[in-house]
Amino acid sequence: MPARPSKLESNLKKLHHLLGLAVLPWLIALGLGGLVVNHAPAVQALLPYGKPADLAVVDNWPDPQPVSATTAGTIARRTWPDGLYEAARKGVFRGQPVFRVSSDQGEVIVLRDTGFYWVQTRFWRVFHDPAGHELSRSLRWGAGHRHGQSTALGASIGANQTIEILADVASVLLVLFGASGLALALGPHRRRRSRRHHEARAIPSFPSSRST
Repeated sequence: MPARPSKLESNLKKLHHLLGLAVLPWLIALGLGGLVVNHAPAVQALLPYGKPADLAVVDNWPDPQPVSATTAGTIARRTWPDGLYEAARKGVFRGQPVFRVSSDQGEVIVLRDTGFYWVQTRFWRVFHDPAGHELSRSLRWGAGHRHGQSTALGASIGANQTIEILADVASVLLVLFGASGLALALGPHRRRRSRRHHEARAIPSFPSSRST
């Protein structure tokens, strides 16, 4: 008759189940983020706020006006008046020449030929026309995944203490989830060894009979 699980093992199963429910959202987010990183165009189109800004509006904009690095800096300071900024630098974004202005709160990316711009934070990218009107916004799903990876590796994730605490809690839960799963996997093997040991001890030994 197979040995029944001990009370400790039963409690461990309940704990493992609860830990699995707790870490499930983090596992889904990391898995989804990995798909976005590797297959960004196909996956992002299916996600909420996943589609990038449509640049057709830039091509159809009447009387576009080129902007300077100074104007790009002005746009950034208008976006975050209390931010700390670096000097505007030239670059290319989505195949377009841009000025990029980084701050402690995010980044502003300005199209040099038209003045359209993106306001980019850790998880959001918001597209504006030259007058500052919001045209579209998208979630930076891939950036969220890379952020989660760096957290798992113990890297700094910035000043947001709430996210840092949640990430630390998730890391501890993942470790406990794996440890409890390993203990449950070894449980049947331990019970089989214990059963064989008891069966061996229970076999009676009979004295040998000699014919006289």
